[in-house]
Amino acid sequence: MLERGDVVAARRRIGFDVPADDERFVVFQDDHLVATLPTVIVIPLDVWSARDVEDPLSLRVTRREAGTKQDMAARLTLLGARVADKLALHPTGRLAPSTLAELEERMRRVLGMP
Repeated sequence: MLERGDVVAARRRIGFDVPADDERFVVFQDDHLVATLPTVIVIPLDVWSARDVEDPLSLRVTRREAGTKQDMAARLTLLGARVADKLALHPTGRLAPSTLAELEERMRRVLGMP
C-alpha cells in the first residue's frame, strides 16, 4: 500500500510513441485515505534544473529519494488527483523526513493554510 511521502511511477502505457521515462509522483494524500479512495492526491516530479533553485514553488527531491538517475523537482502547483489503478503498486522511492516536512510547509503556503 502506498503512503504519504512515497515516490511512485505511473504505470507504463503500451504502444508506439510511449515516453521512455516513467512519470513520477509524490504521494501527498493521508495514508488512511490512500487505502479507501479510488484516487490518490499526488505532486508530479520533473527533472531538476538550475532555474528551480530560485523557484519557491519547486522543491528538490534527490535522486536517492526519487529512485531516479537524477535529482527531481516536485512541482507544487501541479498538485492533483490520479486514479490509483494507474499508479504502480510499489514505490520507487521515499522522501526523507526533512524533505517531506519542507514539502508540507510549502504546500500550506501554496494553499493558504495556517
